[in-house]
Amino acid sequence: MARSGIGDAPKRREDLRFLTGQGRYLDDLAFDRVAHAVVLRSPHAHAEISDIDTRAAKTMPGVMAVLTAADVSADGLQPLLPYVDANTVTGEPFAFVPQPLLAEGKARYVGEPVALIVAETRDRALDAGEMVSIDYAAVPAVTTGAAARAPGAPLLSSDVPGNLCFEWHAGDRAAVAHAFAAAAHIVSLSVDNHRIVTNPMEPRGVVGEYDPATGRYTAHVSAQSLHATRDHVARALGVPPAQVRFVAPDVGGGFGAKNFIYPEQVLIPWAAKRIGRPLKWIAARGEVFVADHQGRDHQAEAQLALDAEGGFLALRISSVANLG
Repeated sequence: MARSGIGDAPKRREDLRFLTGQGRYLDDLAFDRVAHAVVLRSPHAHAEISDIDTRAAKTMPGVMAVLTAADVSADGLQPLLPYVDANTVTGEPFAFVPQPLLAEGKARYVGEPVALIVAETRDRALDAGEMVSIDYAAVPAVTTGAAARAPGAPLLSSDVPGNLCFEWHAGDRAAVAHAFAAAAHIVSLSVDNHRIVTNPMEPRGVVGEYDPATGRYTAHVSAQSLHATRDHVARALGVPPAQVRFVAPDVGGGFGAKNFIYPEQVLIPWAAKRIGRPLKWIAARGEVFVADHQGRDHQAEAQLALDAEGGFLALRISSVANLG
């Protein structure tokens, strides 16, 4: 009888290659005439942007392009949408703001991309970034889910009343209320789970290419999810998914953060098309802490109803999860 594999203990096949230094990660890939990109990010959690002056940066040695939201709009690129936009049980749509590829008019989190600098070398791109002048006016921000739900809290968008993406309920509310009314003992617990930075050994990165003969984009990415991300990138670029190819070499850690769609995965292939050359962006270590998706923080209130002998009758939990 053929074995199904269930219950087997297969040996790992990749260990020797990794342990002997033969892993091949994104930054190990070589491309002819590759240019380098740096992302200029907002230092503010919430700020109005009145002006972005790129003139001085564009005159710096080796600089090929300094791109802002105006360029994104001129080329017809679209903002990013969430992977899930409605309750999968009830079908109720979520309230959300499409994520801009580059901030336009307002920055909504520390680390939000504001400009993309492209140059012959990474150092020259970094130098040019120092010459970009951005007029910010900081406005009040919220830093926890509970604070975002407080009366009078600053709104990230008028399209999301009360900063609430969705409400989700499960269980039998009436039965729970009845059990608590009959409980001999009630135990309460408050839990405040902090936000978690994943910080993989290999930061995120993208190397973008564009073939003018076929109109096809290629993105070499340090990512965990390829097909779903590819589809979202294609939508943002305004092309069919078949016109975008996503390739992942060995990935030096992800822990879930590399499952998602990020602006750089659209910006780098797009900018590669504009300059007519392969373009590489590798996140600096500090960018991991402000630009990667993080383990969401949440505040929870839990109550346990027990009978006189300590038997469990019902559990009631109310949690505010920060999905921003």
